[in-house]
Amino acid sequence: VVTSLHPGVTREQVIDATGWEIRFADQLETTPVPTEQELTILRELKARTEAHHAGN
Repeated sequence: VVTSLHPGVTREQVIDATGWEIRFADQLETTPVPTEQELTILRELKARTEAHHAGN
C-alpha cells in the first residue's frame, strides 16, 4: 500500500511506472524532502555501489 508520494509525483505516474496493481492509502502523505545529511549518505552509497560494480 502506497502511503506517501514524492512532491510532484501523481498516482497515475506511480501506476504507469509499476508492473502490478497498486493500492493507495485513503490518506496520502507527501514524502518529506531529504535533509543534507541524508543526501550526503545517499550520494556516498551510490558512489560505493558504482565502484563495486565497476570492480574497484
